[in-house]
Amino acid sequence: MGESQEGDWLIVSDLNEIPRKSAVLALHGKDIYRFECQFFEFLYEYRIDSAPWFGPAALRYWFQDYSVLQ
Repeated sequence: MGESQEGDWLIVSDLNEIPRKSAVLALHGKDIYRFECQFFEFLYEYRIDSAPWFGPAALRYWFQDYSVLQ
């Protein structure tokens, strides 16, 4: 993972699902999170409230040496 270090947060998302800075700074206590997002259809003015939209996922990076399994 390039420059990643153990304990870093990796956030996986679509380009249009960017979590707020305050949500990222609040990550603690677990190793995996799913962000609940507001769901908009086509335009930002048309918000859908019928169901939550679970967008980005955040997980802690922990290096594993899988060469011992070979």
